Amino acid sequence: MGDKCNDMIILLEGCVHTSMSNDDNKEVIIERITGPLVLAPAFVFGKQNFFPVTITTVTSCVFLHIDKNKFLEFMHHDTQLMKNFVGILSDRCYLLTQRVREENLHSLKERVIKYLEIHQTIDNIQWLARFFGAARPSLSRVISELKDEGIVERTETGIKLKKS
Repeated sequence: MGDKCNDMIILLEGCVHTSMSNDDNKEVIIERITGPLVLAPAFVFGKQNFFPVTITTVTSCVFLHIDKNKFLEFMHHDTQLMKNFVGILSDRCYLLTQRVREENLHSLKERVIKYLEIHQTIDNIQWLARFFGAARPSLSRVISELKDEGIVERTETGIKLKKS
């Protein structure tokens, strides 16, 4: 976080997570990214071109660095590349907007259910608490309530929505 972002960095293989933290060491995981995907594409060409997040490798990774001026040249000569890049920027903005909406307009219980609808399983409560920016005990309490209400169940592989 805070490093200069002068190159297009593409995660070709592997998995990373991005996070933000404050001076009190409270950390929020922003997202988990599996390659291939461009990392922080909106910040390469901005006036404030610093990485807004810390990038941590989860698995062994392969990265491709492309000088931003070279990348601009490539886009100038290849309109399909330019369209794809603009599409990536738009999709990333949409995902981050959805994340802001979920965090500010939904309860923790609603967010857990939505997470399970998308990802099917919670296999690490500590990681999910960091992802939600919630205290682990609060998340555990919500999961216990959902279990008591018959909405989720604990299985060998983790916590899942109960089949209707």
